[in-house]
Amino acid sequence: MKKRRDLKAEITQKIVDRIEQGGLLPWICPWDIKQCSPIPVNFGTKKAYTGMNVLLLWMEAVDRGYSNNQWLTFKQAKALGGSVRRGEKSTTCIFYKSVEIDDEQEEDGKKQIPVMKPFNVFNVEQIDGLELPNARPIPNIEQGDLNLSLVKSIEQYCKIQGIALRNGGNRAYYSPFIRLDQNT
Repeated sequence: MKKRRDLKAEITQKIVDRIEQGGLLPWICPWDIKQCSPIPVNFGTKKAYTGMNVLLLWMEAVDRGYSNNQWLTFKQAKALGGSVRRGEKSTTCIFYKSVEIDDEQEEDGKKQIPVMKPFNVFNVEQIDGLELPNARPIPNIEQGDLNLSLVKSIEQYCKIQGIALRNGGNRAYYSPFIRLDQNT
């Protein structure tokens, strides 16, 4: 008899591992990224993932370095003319719903049973042959609502102090492991 997967334990362990690793937690975004979809979306249906799937896909995107937050099942990718690259690993998500069953022990004769079923998705960056729309550029901080003189003052202070600033990606952080060329 095939042993049943303990999905709750698997998900809980992923979250515990991430917390124990320290550093930036993928479910915390300390700034507003209006031009990017912070919520994972199904590329085919354009529907946002919900519940624990948001957390699972955020963690996977951070761990694997994906910059695109769109996902597809293997069948959806194939139906859209794409093909998952050989050797790519899927990400497990959870389909959840409540099913009502008859139960004589309940007052109303009905009982809600939770049903959890795993399904696997791939990030669109793992799939060849899809027609992806051109990514919208993330606006420069100077294009935002911040006071331009404040930004210039901060940049000038950093220059005087020898602090190198780099823009890019959708995460902000300091890492003692990243060393930049002193001439930058």
